[in-house]
Amino acid sequence: MAMRDFGIDPTGTDGVLISHAHPDHYSDAEVLIEAMTRGGTVSKGVLIASDSVLLGYDQYEPVLSSYHRSLPLTAKAVRPGDRCAIGNTAVQATSADHSDPTTVGFKMDTEEGVISYVSDTAFIPQLAVEHDGARVLILAVMRPLGARIPYHLSTEDAAKIVASIQPELTIITHFGMRMWEEGPERQADWIVRESGARTIAAHYGMRVRLDDRIELM
Repeated sequence: MAMRDFGIDPTGTDGVLISHAHPDHYSDAEVLIEAMTRGGTVSKGVLIASDSVLLGYDQYEPVLSSYHRSLPLTAKAVRPGDRCAIGNTAVQATSADHSDPTTVGFKMDTEEGVISYVSDTAFIPQLAVEHDGARVLILAVMRPLGARIPYHLSTEDAAKIVASIQPELTIITHFGMRMWEEGPERQADWIVRESGARTIAAHYGMRVRLDDRIELM
């Protein structure tokens, strides 16, 4: 975790959301759960994750220890359509088509508007439907134009989703090596031209403030 580098106190965490059981998506979760619960001394916070993360699925064993799964006040395995809450924020699990079949995304209805996170997934039409109304849309876009691979979004796929939803801000992230070679910023600019919606590439340390306006910090 790099939270200390940016002056963020991990003990202030209220919820941990994990989309699926691949290490690039869960590897710091146990550390963050320990911080959220102050080393297990306080029963606090919510853990929301896919079936594979918490329960195991097929060849996937649970990726968090039973100890860490027991620390939060609530630990809930979710499937698309399931709803739960972290404080005043309503969280809905959304669909995905990934090599971990239990993968989910998250749509979070906050006091400042809806923030949606689309994790690793192939393009499926329900993504635009389920994330409709998002003020900020975060897309895991691994591959650039002309380089689509199974179970992941490419730039072309992202543009279709953004054009349909028209969020105030789209952030693309989770770049593969081909994306870095082509340039995430150039891919974001292509999405802007195709969709007409503000789209940027994430960078290390990026912060976004939601208020009457959406500001990058």
